[in-house]
Amino acid sequence: MIVAVALLLSAPCDVAARSAGGGGVTIISSTGEINKSSSPVPSSSSGVVAIVTSPGKADPYFALASADSVSAVGAGGAGQPVIITAPGATLAGGVDAHSLHCGSGAAAAAAIAGSVVLTGITEGDVQAGLGSTRHGRTLSAVFTNRLARYKPEEAEDESAKTLLILAVNSEESTGDLDTDAIAESARLMFVEAAASVGTKVDIDALFEVKVVPVANEADAAKVRTIEI
Repeated sequence: MIVAVALLLSAPCDVAARSAGGGGVTIISSTGEINKSSSPVPSSSSGVVAIVTSPGKADPYFALASADSVSAVGAGGAGQPVIITAPGATLAGGVDAHSLHCGSGAAAAAAIAGSVVLTGITEGDVQAGLGSTRHGRTLSAVFTNRLARYKPEEAEDESAKTLLILAVNSEESTGDLDTDAIAESARLMFVEAAASVGTKVDIDALFEVKVVPVANEADAAKVRTIEI
């Protein structure tokens, strides 16, 4: 079962996204709150995985999310997580009120997930500097949205921490992937986001960052089920 959802987001890009039919059920508010009366997503973030893909950029191992909606795929059960798919940002941004091109959908999906998987990262993106890519813009949106909702007491609450997986396509890799350098890039983006909202907190208090090379379907399957 795939449930298309509509989002009304006030941050970070002040855009509204709708399902393709113009309707849909709102399951995430502008603050990341769940509409429990109609949502297929459990009230706890544990067991919820948000998979973020790049609009228009096919990934051989992860299904491309709709560019204009966030969807809840399936309903979990039997030990399986609920999967939410969302489009990431593009470098072009987007002024269309029905677009998610600035990362708002990814940020909203991440707000209710215990685990977030950012897919579509290539070695070319890594070499160019992750912060200057569409993935950097997506991460900035995710970080800024999370920091805007941060409460000081969460710093000591392990349950408030989100697992953030950066899935790097290493199918054509010619050498070892410097996962530490990629994680450091994410940390620096978090520092910038924290400064932009005037919050002092370390990334380790809110996110557990893992950089995972994906070279085949077996690697991707482990990422999708968080068996890493």
